[in-house]
Amino acid sequence: IDVTTDVRAVGGSSAGIIGGLLGSAPRIQMEGARMADGAMLLKKIDARGQGLTLTGSGGRSLNGGLNFSGRADLTDLSRIQPGARGAFGGPIRAASAKTGAPWTLSFDGRGSRMAVGMEELDRLLGAAPRLQLAGSLNNGVVSIDRGELTGAAGRAGAKGLIEGAKLRLALDWNAHGPFGVGPVAIDGAMSGDGALTGTLAQPRADLRAAFDKVAAGGLILTNADLILSFRKGADASDGRVVLNSGSNYGPAHASGNFFLGGPRLRLSDVDVNAGGVAAQGDVALSNDFPSSADLTFAVGPGAFLTEGRLSGAMKIAERGDGAGNMYLEVAAGV
Repeated sequence: IDVTTDVRAVGGSSAGIIGGLLGSAPRIQMEGARMADGAMLLKKIDARGQGLTLTGSGGRSLNGGLNFSGRADLTDLSRIQPGARGAFGGPIRAASAKTGAPWTLSFDGRGSRMAVGMEELDRLLGAAPRLQLAGSLNNGVVSIDRGELTGAAGRAGAKGLIEGAKLRLALDWNAHGPFGVGPVAIDGAMSGDGALTGTLAQPRADLRAAFDKVAAGGLILTNADLILSFRKGADASDGRVVLNSGSNYGPAHASGNFFLGGPRLRLSDVDVNAGGVAAQGDVALSNDFPSSADLTFAVGPGAFLTEGRLSGAMKIAERGDGAGNMYLEVAAGV
């Protein structure tokens, strides 16, 4: 049975990663066949969306083996991440020894003038990161035996399963510093592990890292344990961060939801208790200073106050004059 199809969609949603890649009017041209022994042979495919191109062809060898060779390209990363740019893609290879046998799969993709729009992540990945995948496909389940993402200043590995649209992958990673987020500086190298779960349309990454030393002004954190969860929150945040450690002023804790993209790192539901400072609220950090804040706080002797106590509320915001001027409002009791 030979099948030839030319399918066009109209009015599709552009929401999420899959929608961003396919757009409202993707097109798939395909030629295939169902062989006498039940084998499904993909002879040719040409699929194109607003940010994705998949092309390739397949055949059958004299001994009955099946094979496919093609290429997948993310042609416009801005479609799936605000502030991103560039492209990413590479060749796909697949083969099966006989009808009904598992398929072996491989992919070797590289970035081209690539940026994801997040300053620290772009430093780690560089403009031409490489992703190498090797695994198998059996009864609709993709097994990743080796996944390796190599960037300019870091790498990440993955192993696990993709069942339909569901992800179950174990991660390990390492990166080279220094790292900076607002007033926080992390020296040297770091490494960690984690998991990638959720679905292809809404993935979730939970990462854990340990640091020997983190400096935040006069506060020096030691034996820090950091947990980063990348997932969409109820407040439209991109993830949540939790930090627990010792310090030169006793135990320290900080947590909050984060919003990525743009020139500032925005944090909501912030809860900090470290170095004699307890604060709750929302804040946005630039490279050098808080660019906006709405916080309640209590400060005692520690990293930022030598004696006495201070408590109150603080607001920092841009004035509405369009000139980017800031105003600071503080109400405090000593």
